[in-house]
Amino acid sequence: DIWRNLSDPPLWNHPFTGIPIPFRAAYEVETAGPTGTLDVHPDTVVLDPQTDTWTRVGSGIKATSKVTFDYSKYFQSKWHHGQPITMADVIYSIYQGFDIAYDDEKSRIEFAMAVTARPFLETYKGFRVVDENRLEVYVDFWHFEENNIASYASPTGLSMPWEVLWAMDTLVFDKRQAAFSDTAAARYQVPWISLVMSRDARLVRNTLRQLAAGNELPESVLTVGGQSLASPQEAAARYQAVLDWFEQHDLLVIGNGPFMLTRYDPPAQFAELQAYRDPSYPFSAGDWRFGEPELVQFREVNAQNLHIGGEYTLDLELTGPGALGLRYLLFDPVDGSIVASGEASSAGGGRFTLDLGQDVTSGLQAGLYHLYLAGYSDAVSRTTERRLDLEASTTAPSPSAPTPSTSAPQTEPTATAETGDEAEEDEEEGGGGCGRGDMAEMSYALAGLALAGLVLRRRLGSG
Repeated sequence: DIWRNLSDPPLWNHPFTGIPIPFRAAYEVETAGPTGTLDVHPDTVVLDPQTDTWTRVGSGIKATSKVTFDYSKYFQSKWHHGQPITMADVIYSIYQGFDIAYDDEKSRIEFAMAVTARPFLETYKGFRVVDENRLEVYVDFWHFEENNIASYASPTGLSMPWEVLWAMDTLVFDKRQAAFSDTAAARYQVPWISLVMSRDARLVRNTLRQLAAGNELPESVLTVGGQSLASPQEAAARYQAVLDWFEQHDLLVIGNGPFMLTRYDPPAQFAELQAYRDPSYPFSAGDWRFGEPELVQFREVNAQNLHIGGEYTLDLELTGPGALGLRYLLFDPVDGSIVASGEASSAGGGRFTLDLGQDVTSGLQAGLYHLYLAGYSDAVSRTTERRLDLEASTTAPSPSAPTPSTSAPQTEPTATAETGDEAEEDEEEGGGGCGRGDMAEMSYALAGLALAGLVLRRRLGSG
């Protein structure tokens, strides 16, 4: 994905857990959810799309959550065309989304974009510029994982300078010479704008050149709480930097990430990326290398067979990162039913105890059962499964003769991590019993355990 190398996102998902984490924007989350509300600061603003101005919400407004974003790692650096990244880039990007969705004329032009964006944008209760680096965002949204609230509330990707976005808006809505969406492009018979294409980038360049010649500036949009976020001098420097970039590269993709797109040739299927070596860029090679994830592992498992009508206890031990958990599922392969399932009791230090009472074992029939185990952690999203093949009989098993553990090979892809040599053991170890079924893999049972583990992993992390 070329684009991911060109522009840094504010947040990213952790590669091991999938949970959103700060990438180039830090954040603090405050929430009263799921049932409560917070007071929205009276200086918070919302967009009036008819006048393109930001208006105060005043007192008495409530929201479920507040996220304060700190964009310092952006603002200490520059766009690829050499101009500093500022709060003006944040505000214009927010404005653009709301303007397309709620301006009467623009929403008719980009109808598909507007109608799909409104349900999401309606949950935003306002924005407040706290200082030169921080922005408060109020939303009616709650999640038990607070990082997901931050991900939801993030109002901008900060992927393009405000002057390029403004020129594109002017080209699409005032000059009507291009469109943001394929549906609008088809309806109005204009190009579907792409900044990597010389033809489209030239249209944007020409529009920006006209705006610069008239010393124009979207002043009302870039004025928040009486404070102007961009001066005419800063705007002029930005306009010239964009024009110079186009003359040099014949495209207008201007990002802020570790690489710059400097050449693009669609017929030759060729794109040239150059490393962005500006000293102000906040990251170095290796900063975001996490290595290989440490997976949950089962230590040696020795299980007794099942005694019909008797108490059954199995002690197990897991190793792995973070807070560990263990779920189990006792499966009858004859009728495809789940006999029992639940969470094993933790004794600390990765040790767990699985108990099946007489209320469970008294209903068993003589023969073979599969006991599926799923170990999971709040530090990694992959679960590790094991299958034990247990014989049920009316004879109590001898304490000195445990049933060896087996881990049946899987015939369908599941969310599982192999557990070593045990994953290759032959099914014959489990044996048959009294004609009760075969050793065929029950993929949906494993999938159920995997999903349960992923959900309960969250619970461990919040505990």
